[in-house]
Amino acid sequence: MEATPKKKMTTMKATLMLGVALIFSIIILIFSTFPISAPIIAGITIKAVVTQKTGSNILGDAAGWISGISITSAEFLTGVGVAAISAVGEFVADSLEFLALGLIFPLWYMLSGIKLLGDKHAVNRFFISMTSFILGLIPLINILPTVLIGVSLVILSVRKEDAENLLYYNKKIRNQKKLDDERQQQSAIQVLRQHEVNDSAVILG
Repeated sequence: MEATPKKKMTTMKATLMLGVALIFSIIILIFSTFPISAPIIAGITIKAVVTQKTGSNILGDAAGWISGISITSAEFLTGVGVAAISAVGEFVADSLEFLALGLIFPLWYMLSGIKLLGDKHAVNRFFISMTSFILGLIPLINILPTVLIGVSLVILSVRKEDAENLLYYNKKIRNQKKLDDERQQQSAIQVLRQHEVNDSAVILG
């Protein structure tokens, strides 16, 4: 009997993929909004350092706010600062997008037996991955969680394929069982007829 088709996308694997995709999307969001997030990150970092060095939360808060406001003012008053920080942020965000959807997840799919080329499901997954990747490289649009959305849609596609494979397997098993039952019935009928023939021969003899 044919073995039950193995699931390509288990719940544990799907959860792990979604977790990694979420982390990538959050980090990409931070860098794609770097002119805004950079002063916040700097302020939080300086606050933590000052608080640890001095042991005073008040000094830490003051240092954090002052540094954050100073960086924001320098960015937007000069204009050049915004452009430079935006360029750095976009470069890092695009690099992370490529790392996620161009390398890590395609390799993960391949090792999991999930195809991106071939049948209709594979082509659909390839289209989803490419669309998510391209959208993730466009400024402003890349603030959307394109990695998380792309991976989620691929997971749904694989789970749908798993369900279809299981449905096809169950249907095949039912048909095979029906065929076996019919053969057994035919065999039983033939045996019964043979007994009748033998009984008739004995009576005539």
